[in-house]
Amino acid sequence: MEIKKKYDGIVYERTAYAPVPDADADGLRITFDSGVAYRDVLAGEREAGSTFHPLLGLGKTIIEVKTAGAYPSWLVEVLGGCQAYPSSFSKYGVAYQECERAAGVRFVRDAFPSLTSRKDDRCA
Repeated sequence: MEIKKKYDGIVYERTAYAPVPDADADGLRITFDSGVAYRDVLAGEREAGSTFHPLLGLGKTIIEVKTAGAYPSWLVEVLGGCQAYPSSFSKYGVAYQECERAAGVRFVRDAFPSLTSRKDDRCA
């Protein structure tokens, strides 16, 4: 299933795979996000409303694997063969860092306190 998503200035195309109902897959779900782009929240209102910037390099895709248990052995073999290993990545965090870099500010919360509503006052 392919879905175009847009959340808080982030857009991407998602292809999601999940097992058929009643399959013994331990909640396995794999998603592929491509065409990831962000709107610069620190740019002027006129520019920020319409301009999206690529977040990943051309042809790059984010693969997310979720499961309630261990990865199935076939998936471990496939991912290992592609040299794909677990890592941490946040589309929102990287987008905010890019906005900060372009604006020449260190913290988004300094420029837009309303963007940071978490109790510990850290950016995404």
